[in-house]
Amino acid sequence: MKSSVRYPLFDWLRLFLALEVACWHFLRVPTDGAVFMLVPAVPTFLALSGFVVLQSWETSSDAWHFWWKRLLRIQPAMMVMLVVTGLGFGWAYAQGTLLTYITFGTAERFGNGVTWSLSCEEVAYGLMALLYACGGYRRPWIIAMLLAMSGALALSLNVRDEALFGAHQTMRYFVQNYAELGVAFFTGNLLYLNKHKLTDLAARRWIILLTLMYPLAWISVGYGHPL
Repeated sequence: MKSSVRYPLFDWLRLFLALEVACWHFLRVPTDGAVFMLVPAVPTFLALSGFVVLQSWETSSDAWHFWWKRLLRIQPAMMVMLVVTGLGFGWAYAQGTLLTYITFGTAERFGNGVTWSLSCEEVAYGLMALLYACGGYRRPWIIAMLLAMSGALALSLNVRDEALFGAHQTMRYFVQNYAELGVAFFTGNLLYLNKHKLTDLAARRWIILLTLMYPLAWISVGYGHPL
C-alpha cells in the first residue's frame, strides 16, 4: 500500500470553488442568472477528484477499504443535508432533493437540484474502480483515449441543433454532462499518473493546480447545467 501525499493547495481550490458555487446560487435569482463564474466549478471538482480519488484508491488496503472511505466522506454529510433541508423547506422539498440524487438529475423535481453532481461523481468512482480492475491505469494511453472520446462526444452535443433530440432534451443534457465531466475526471487521472514526470516539487504543485482549474476550458461552453 502506497503512502498518501497531501496537496494543501487543493484545499484552497476546494474552498474557492465552494464559495463560487454559493455566490452563484445566491446571486442567480436577483441577476436572472447573469453571474460570471471564473472557474467552471463542477468540472473542476471532478478534475480534483480524478487526481485525489485515484491516489486514495492506490493508498487503500483493498477495494472495501476504498469504498468505506468514500462512504464515510459522502453519505453522513448527505444525510445531514437532507434532514436540514426537510426541517427548513419541508419534507417534500427534501424528497425532491433525494429524487434528484437518485435519478442523476434527470427527473422533474422540486428540491435542491445540485445533488445531481454528487451522483455524477459517484459514477466516476465506479468507472475508475472498473478501469483499475481491467488494468486501464497501467496503460495511461487508455485514459488519454477515454478523455479524447469524452471530449469528442461533448463537443458534438454542444454544436448539434437541439431540434435533433426532439422531446428528449433531458437525456441530451444527461449524456452531455457525463461526457463533459468525463473530460474533467480523466484529466485529473492523467495528471496523477504523470505527476512523477514533473521533477520540481514546487513547480509540480502549481502546474497540477492550474491545470485542474481549467480542465479544458471549452467544457463550460453550452454546459447542460449552470455549473
